[in-house]
Amino acid sequence: MNKIYSEDIHVCTSTNGSLKASCDVAFVKVPVLLAVREIQVDLEACIELCDDIYEIKRVKKNVFLTECKLMVNCGKKDPCNKEKVYGKLFLNGYIEKNIEYAVACHPEEYGKIMVGPIKHATVKVPFRCATEIEYLQKPVVEYRETGKEIDFFGNNKCGNMLNKVIECGCGHEDLGKLRCEVEFEDKVAYIERPFCRLVEARIFDNDQAMDGKLMEAKPHYEWDYDDEEEKRVIEDLDLVPERKSHKPCPEKPCKNGCLDENFRAVKFRKIMENIVAYLKIEVYQEQLVRIEK
Repeated sequence: MNKIYSEDIHVCTSTNGSLKASCDVAFVKVPVLLAVREIQVDLEACIELCDDIYEIKRVKKNVFLTECKLMVNCGKKDPCNKEKVYGKLFLNGYIEKNIEYAVACHPEEYGKIMVGPIKHATVKVPFRCATEIEYLQKPVVEYRETGKEIDFFGNNKCGNMLNKVIECGCGHEDLGKLRCEVEFEDKVAYIERPFCRLVEARIFDNDQAMDGKLMEAKPHYEWDYDDEEEKRVIEDLDLVPERKSHKPCPEKPCKNGCLDENFRAVKFRKIMENIVAYLKIEVYQEQLVRIEK
């Protein structure tokens, strides 16, 4: 069986607030610029990739902020100007790097040519720091007022109701403060939380190989075989199967020209990075602004 419950809603009274508008004045709430700071972030990171790298072709970088929090009044004090206030800005984020590189493969054709794919890897280098903020415009700050307390006089009588004396339930018999009843008054003001905007980022980095190893072409008698039996047969017969045959470059010049030197290169996997980033950050707070028409 369906049931329906309902109740009357009491009307709450309301009055106009403290803003006094007229025909020539309007109030709007807009973001107000509090500060503009260029913050330097210095990082050192070690990146290890899965492939052997022959050469880094290109690196694309971006900056992302995961946290930008302003503590409005916790900065230093100016002894010459006590009204001047500073804040502290706490930052969390990371630099995203997309690294495009050429994979180091064993040279072919008697070490004359290296053929390998182009791959990419994306890494995130985290950072965290705090910096002091000097305001261009003071933030709007209101503090919680000290709570007010009202105490009642206790004489074992809590009042009258319909000409009948009501006894207190707290067992108070002495004259003085009534301990089982008290009233409080608190005033709490809520301000708009300041927020950040990342306007510009300039990133400089230096990439250096950490575990470079020389990679040379193997002579034909050192090439890898599928199994030991095949290698033994080839050594006994002094023959090379057709699928593993490689024709050396003739003595006379080739049509496309022959390389005289074997291919030698350095391969690496670990990269040491030194990063310097300059972040331009704007700090805002929504404030009530009076505009005259």
